[in-house]
Amino acid sequence: MQNDFFINIVNSIFISNSFVRFDDFLIQKIGGNKENQELTEKIRHNAYLLFRKKTGYIEFASLPTMRRWFGINGYTQPTREQVYEICFALSLSGEDAEEFLRMGIHEPGVQFNDFHEIIYLYCLENCLPWEKAQDILKQFEDSLDSATEFAQTHSTNQLMEQFVLKKGESLEHFMEWMLMNAASFKGYSKTALDYFNTYHSLIVKYVRMDAGERLDALLIETDFVYWVKKRKHFAGKNQGELIRKYIRYVQKRNSAGISKDLLDNIRELNKIANADSKSSQSILSEIFSLRNKHSSIIGNMTGKHLSDLLNLPVQMERAIRAEKAMAELSGKDGILQCPCWIQRFIAEYTKGKEIPDTVAAAREWLIHFRAEHKRRCRLIQRQDILPLVLYVAQRQYIDKMGDNGTEYYQESAKSLFVEMANVTLSSCGMSALNPDFQLDALLLACFQAEEMYSYEDLIDTLEQI
Repeated sequence: MQNDFFINIVNSIFISNSFVRFDDFLIQKIGGNKENQELTEKIRHNAYLLFRKKTGYIEFASLPTMRRWFGINGYTQPTREQVYEICFALSLSGEDAEEFLRMGIHEPGVQFNDFHEIIYLYCLENCLPWEKAQDILKQFEDSLDSATEFAQTHSTNQLMEQFVLKKGESLEHFMEWMLMNAASFKGYSKTALDYFNTYHSLIVKYVRMDAGERLDALLIETDFVYWVKKRKHFAGKNQGELIRKYIRYVQKRNSAGISKDLLDNIRELNKIANADSKSSQSILSEIFSLRNKHSSIIGNMTGKHLSDLLNLPVQMERAIRAEKAMAELSGKDGILQCPCWIQRFIAEYTKGKEIPDTVAAAREWLIHFRAEHKRRCRLIQRQDILPLVLYVAQRQYIDKMGDNGTEYYQESAKSLFVEMANVTLSSCGMSALNPDFQLDALLLACFQAEEMYSYEDLIDTLEQI
């Protein structure tokens, strides 16, 4: 049973209404609560009506969904695309869009390596309407070479610096620059992906190291070492394979000296300590997955979600090529022959099925592909990376205590996490650690005066609330 003290702390964070959400942000941004009063139902309703009026009654989503943006009959927040459309409707600037993304929906700021977002930013800076932005997007997609190979390099800062110089130029010159840099618009931040991969690798290393130590301790209780020494022909085989052979040997011999529980523990620890690299996803998903209603706040690192993040470059390139294909087929007669490059693109994902040969058939396939694939193109979010930072920071602090022979001290442990988190978040274009964000408050709550609680402790606690 989890510590009642920690349960009470976590529960108080969840029932608190003091954290900044999108409804608070949006109502304040449009001037719907100038005196910073508590958001009553009346204030929320009036702010919703004010928003509708200021945005020209555009339906960015269904009306019930838009009401939930204001905390009316539930709560939700808009997508990145909807945030940009809201910024256009409110005649906001690129700087405002950055604030909406970072502080409003707590996502990474403008993605300068995504051609959609950089075109939106250019149009916002030049007071061009949303409809014009859509026209420019189509123009760019039509001009994009289907054979473009996207550069897997760190180009965000360079694109950002160049954009500052290009944003005041004519649309013609801006588009020339866009096409010249087409290979850099891969649609995601390689810096964020690199940080994610680094933390992922460190955690897998720690977990395997711990499993290896426990495994060695259990093997001492058996005759494993003696058994290996007697079999000279096993020389050169890795420990994982030797342990699997030993388990089969013991099971076959049915030795009464080794219990089934001990053998099962050895088998499970061997899977972790000596498994191949493919098992790393399951290691992380076991630590960070959360299967209850709170996953929308704290994140849910399921195996599928983790796979999508680790395969982000492939997913994004597929999505961009699918958009290019749809743009090329737009307006064409459905009975015409499908372009060869689009047929080849489709063939990669049909697994031997019949390849669409007409424009109409290809268009139908692409519509379904884009709808399904869009869910897999996930930007790395704060809630994806912050739990990993917490795990690594706490592990480094524990190792430091062991090396120095010191005891736990709340402020030094928390400071290590805060510093590591802010360096990572800043590099990834995300807002700094903020106790006014509910996720951040939960992670910071893991550092209490007498004890440091792990992310696993936090998840166990959430399962009980």
